Parts: sequence; C-alpha cells; structure tokens
Amino acid sequence: MTQGSCSSAGDSSASSALQRGSWNPFSRFLEDLARETAWAGDSGRQSSCSASPCVREKKRETDRTEEHKREGPGWIDWIQSILMDWIRALGQALSVALFDEGRSCGGCYAVRCHGSASCAPGGAPVTVTATNACPANHSKPSGNWCNPPLRHFDLSKPAFLRLVTDFRAGIVPVQYRRVPCARRGGVRVEMKGNRWWVGVLVFNVAGAGDLRAVAVRGSRDGAWADMARSWGQIWTSGDGREVGQGLSFRVVAGDGRSVELDGVVPQGWAFSQSFEGRGQF
Repeated sequence: MTQGSCSSAGDSSASSALQRGSWNPFSRFLEDLARETAWAGDSGRQSSCSASPCVREKKRETDRTEEHKREGPGWIDWIQSILMDWIRALGQALSVALFDEGRSCGGCYAVRCHGSASCAPGGAPVTVTATNACPANHSKPSGNWCNPPLRHFDLSKPAFLRLVTDFRAGIVPVQYRRVPCARRGGVRVEMKGNRWWVGVLVFNVAGAGDLRAVAVRGSRDGAWADMARSWGQIWTSGDGREVGQGLSFRVVAGDGRSVELDGVVPQGWAFSQSFEGRGQF
C-alpha cells in the first residue's frame, strides 16, 4: 500500500482501543493547531464503546523487504522497501464514520491511550496517517468496531504497542485529534490505470494531509481540467486524455491551500511510475 492511497480496506483482526486524539511533535506546525486543538472521544467510559471512538491493532502487512533483497534490481529498491514498511507501520485504517468516503485519506491524527490500566506509562501519543478504510459489516450490527457511527482506528502493531503495555490489551479507550502532517520532499503523484482509464494517486502531502480537489493540465491540452475523486486520494479525469502528454497538477488541500506541480510528470511516463513535485504545503 502506498502512503495515502486508501485504495483498499484494512484488516480488522487483532486488538483494539478506544480513540481520543493525538499530539503534534513538530513545533513548526503548532500554530496550525488552533483550528483543531480539542481532544475528541467518549465523554464517559462505556463498556460497549457504542458512543466512543475505538482503536485496535491490525495484522501486520506482508513484509516484502526480504523479497526485494532477493529479487529486486538493486539496493535502491531495497531502501525504498524499508521506507514503505515504515510508512505502513504508521499508516492506519479508519472506520467508516472517520474515513468519510475517502475524504479523510492522507490526514494525520494524534492518538493516545486514556483511562485504561493497559495504557503505557506517561500516556505518550502516537501520530498516524489515515491510509485505508476499515470496512463496515452491517450483517454484524454489534461487535464490529468499524460500523457507523463508531469512531475507530485500526492500528498496526508497532503503533498500538506505543500506546499500551501489552498488545493483548484488546479494546482500550483513547483520545484523538487531527494534527498537521510533517512530510519530507515535495508532493508526489503516482500514475495508475491503463490507456483507457487513468488514475492519479496524490500522496506525501504535508500540512492538512488530505485533499479537497485536483486539476490536471496536459502539455498538449494546455488547459486545466478538474479531476474527480475515484477513491481516497486517487483522482481521475474519467478518460485517458493524460496518455502521451507531460502533466502538471494543481492540488487543493483540505484547509483550502493550493499548490501547483508544474511539469511534474514527463511526457514519456508509464503506469506505476511515481514522481516528486517541487511544491509542498
């Protein structure tokens, strides 16, 4: 899973925790916290968690590092594989209510264990990125933490272990809040699809992390065309107009700020390639 793709549902197995918020460790972003400073969560402890946010540990995704070392074309791919393992460790699935049909994808949350004997000493929070959806199961109205209106974080084991003393703790109450995302380098795009349908995954977005709108301009077309959200942060124009052209993108973050990635994709691009723009939030 590429960071921010939100292209498939997360595994809903293993332990859980009730959510309430997160703390931002990056001081340069503190001023941005003014709009969302309150911790969210349950107003009182409820054993059913029916009105409270929840978090649980999810199964660790398959580690492809060894496979890359054996079969990859070189050490660069191996290093990239290690980086993606790190991204997956802090990229989490959100319940239907929090994921908001993909609009929250890419956003960052500070989550801390609260009000449980299983909470790690000191109550230090962990900051995670929404990269996936935890699917609802309407045939199972009770006991499914991802069903609306529950607010639930499906955490990876590394993230979960930073909140609790034992990963077998199960469901624990937590607090959470949106925080600015810290990213290195520019906003990135990955070309997906085929010659008849082109999708563009936009990721590595700092600040708000999520996106409100994306537009594309081809080197041949020369005019901006709005794209539609396909799923999460994958955007499409609905046809293959992008094929054979160099591409620029204008991305609008959830907080309304915009960045233009001028000429970020060269004319000879191929599907599955990703490119880094010079712009960032």
